Amino acid sequence: MKLTESVKVESIQAGIPARKRELLRSIASGGHPARSQEGLRVYHRVGLELVKFELEKLGEETEPLNVAAFEDTIDFIVARHDCCDFAQACVLRILYRYPDSKLLPSGLRERLVKLVREDKYWMLEPGEAGGCYFTENHQILFHSNEYLAGQMLEEDIFPNNGQTGEEHRQHGERMLLRWMDWRIKLDFSEWNSSCYYAEDMLALMNLHDFARDETIRKKAGDLITLLLFHIAVNSFGTDFGGTQGRVTYNISVNPDVQYVHAVFYVLWGKGELPEYYHYFQSFLTTTDYDMPLLLQRIAWDDRDEMENRERHSLNAEEARLYGVDPDDLDDLMFFWGAQLFNHRDVVASSVKYCPENYGMYAMCKAYYDHYKLYDQAKVAYDPSPDPPAMSRVDIYSYRTRSYMLGCAQQYRQGQHAYQQQIWKASLGGQAVVYTTHPGAGHLIGRPNYWIGDGVLPKAMAYKNVLVSLYHIRPDRAYFPQYPALYTHAYFPVAHFHEVVEQGRWIFGRKVDAYVALCSFRPTRWLELTPERSLPASYFADCLRPELAGQYDLAANGHNNVWICELGDATSHGSFEAFVERISRSATSGDALGMTYESPTQGLIRFGWNEPFELNGKEISLKDYPRFDNPYCKAAFGETKLHISHEGDTLEIGW
Repeated sequence: MKLTESVKVESIQAGIPARKRELLRSIASGGHPARSQEGLRVYHRVGLELVKFELEKLGEETEPLNVAAFEDTIDFIVARHDCCDFAQACVLRILYRYPDSKLLPSGLRERLVKLVREDKYWMLEPGEAGGCYFTENHQILFHSNEYLAGQMLEEDIFPNNGQTGEEHRQHGERMLLRWMDWRIKLDFSEWNSSCYYAEDMLALMNLHDFARDETIRKKAGDLITLLLFHIAVNSFGTDFGGTQGRVTYNISVNPDVQYVHAVFYVLWGKGELPEYYHYFQSFLTTTDYDMPLLLQRIAWDDRDEMENRERHSLNAEEARLYGVDPDDLDDLMFFWGAQLFNHRDVVASSVKYCPENYGMYAMCKAYYDHYKLYDQAKVAYDPSPDPPAMSRVDIYSYRTRSYMLGCAQQYRQGQHAYQQQIWKASLGGQAVVYTTHPGAGHLIGRPNYWIGDGVLPKAMAYKNVLVSLYHIRPDRAYFPQYPALYTHAYFPVAHFHEVVEQGRWIFGRKVDAYVALCSFRPTRWLELTPERSLPASYFADCLRPELAGQYDLAANGHNNVWICELGDATSHGSFEAFVERISRSATSGDALGMTYESPTQGLIRFGWNEPFELNGKEISLKDYPRFDNPYCKAAFGETKLHISHEGDTLEIGW
């Protein structure tokens, strides 16, 4: 990095407090779009109020609190609705960070303290609970909430289970430390998730800022740094993630609404002040976490190309090798966090641990009996059938100055999917391309029309080329009545400067970045329907508004191959030259076995039961290290990570 670039990076780092204050003022303003939204979730509403306390702390004038938002929050937590832990994290931040605020009436403060005292912090406590306790992000939120509640009210009796605050603090500490140890050693099962990395950081920022224990504060800070490092090496511009373990359709097609979007502007000085609100912004602008300057340098490292390989999570069958035992109830939450609660090796412990009045019990017991019957009959079966499962994954991303391509390499091929995004190409802004096998005919729930797959492909990426093989089993592809035997691509024509269709290929240009997408099966543009249409606001600033409705490119057939190749003006010259070179490339075969003569990489061979070969040489798509990129090289299972760039080194872990 040149001296002038170094000075620039240090200046951007120094500007973080000013950008925080700018975002605080924006959120607190009565004119912020989120304040007029009907149906805004309660934890977003209380998050909007949280920033007013910070402005007061900074000595600025602010509007009065919207007390109705607090009333709704109290009702929401008392009712123990799903995501009540999100709201409680906001309440705890207010009580800890602003104990002397004049904005909060004393009577309301006392009610919030009572709310903290009377909450249910874990599924084994008495009482009904509609909340989700077991996914990776919910675990750390409940554990951090319990720890901080117990620390705050250590001598009080918590009436839900009759324990003291100190007992709750100890239980929360035991659970959260185990969660932290898994993350630093095994990384995140909800890999590269813009949704849930934001939720994780809510809990970690609360622990970093308010835990009395220095070890917990340090570990929380290290994990925040790890999450930010993931974002830095898996982003292009202000678009995080080529592949994500859990994602929503709006995040995939519109980077501006990603939950962690504020990271780019506030911490890295990239893009514009966020217009879309997520209550993560209220935590980011009020935390004392001090990001290492090294991350700033990595975020702004504009090298010609960058390859990144990562591994996350475990398969249940290999877990004991890494010290995580499915038969040990203390280890069970790792498997639940990876959505492996019904795996054959885990389900007996799930049935033993899970309270019968908790929603998951019936499903766990059903799978337990299902496996028992098959074992008695000596009939083979799938030991890991769950669509939400986020077991071991090998991640690849490749980035140039013009584009990024990311992929979960041959991940759970042929299985159902829930919320995973297997691959995506990003060319800047909302010019993104990816394919799926639709898991539903609408945008509601998970999976849906654009996120999750009815049947997962076998996909691979190598540098600027991706191949995604679809072989759809009809018994795993059912809509309500008939199996969905087709695949489709998201290709938003209106967000590209030019789009050309030629033979099997469709080509797009965004500035000087180029994308080519090929389907071996014939394609057609689908007309919009109310069930599948994306919000019109996502095309409000598109390049060609007259084509805003053209983005759903479908190909019939249960067996198909999609190829994506990326390029730019540096590698190909003109867009016309790119189109000509790619369209003349030879393709053959189907999902069982295919070839593609890439003009940049050479002869690619790949098949449903065949390895990836490049120019006659097999290239492994599995057994990746924990990290393999220019900034960090670490074996999977290492607990101390060294991140470095141009002589600057940072160690995280323990």
